[in-house]
Amino acid sequence: MKELNQKPLREAMLIYAPELAEDYKSFVRNTFNNMKRDLGDNLVGIYNDWRWANTFHSISANLKRTCPPAVYSYQEVIKYPYIIAEEDLEINAKTYGERIALEWFNKMLTKLVDIDDVIVSEPNNGGNITINGSRCNNNIYIEQQRIINVSKLGTVFHQFPARIYVNGKFYSEAGYKKLFAHDQIK
Repeated sequence: MKELNQKPLREAMLIYAPELAEDYKSFVRNTFNNMKRDLGDNLVGIYNDWRWANTFHSISANLKRTCPPAVYSYQEVIKYPYIIAEEDLEINAKTYGERIALEWFNKMLTKLVDIDDVIVSEPNNGGNITINGSRCNNNIYIEQQRIINVSKLGTVFHQFPARIYVNGKFYSEAGYKKLFAHDQIK
């Protein structure tokens, strides 16, 4: 991509950082509530629970126990329930949102390569956007989705599947790159 086009696309992707942060916070809250439903407020046995151990590791930076600071023994600590550490969640969500928005931008650079006249739509209700531009006098149109997912290790992550069209014809990402790499289209 040319330098002039990188800034608007980067800024367009960074606009999503707060939404991505909200996705993260929602995931943490919903997951934590499901953990409490299954294991109780103290999350007894969380480290050995096959359903939740990995996910707990992923969200634990956003949780804290309600015990007073003077309680040090494990037997005493586990008597106190977990709660969401709101300040930590805000910080972690903001960091996550910005990191994922920039990763999304980098993915778009990889997909689009050298595109001119970039126009990024406002997100629809599902958070999806469209990107219009041109390359070698061809119209480029991308339908970009935003999906939140969880890895088998319990880590929250976003996916951004896209449908790429050149002059109205669909191309896979590999097909798009091949199309322009071999000068099959000018």
